[in-house]
Amino acid sequence: GKPRLIVPMTQDQLAQFTGTTRQFVNKRLNEWVEQGWLATAYRQLEITDQGGLTSLLAPWLNGRSWDLQAER
Repeated sequence: GKPRLIVPMTQDQLAQFTGTTRQFVNKRLNEWVEQGWLATAYRQLEITDQGGLTSLLAPWLNGRSWDLQAER
């Protein structure tokens, strides 16, 4: 099957990394879970739709590829 792409990170850690609040991160993650882009579990995020997240992040990628499979 398809390899799982898991990021071991808490919502607090993600908020610190992005310079936002845990509440902001929680709201966005819930939206992205509803879109099917992510799944959340205890202290981790699973990227379930890399294409969806890439389209969301495209303005910040500046034309660079964000292929997590290629980085393995």
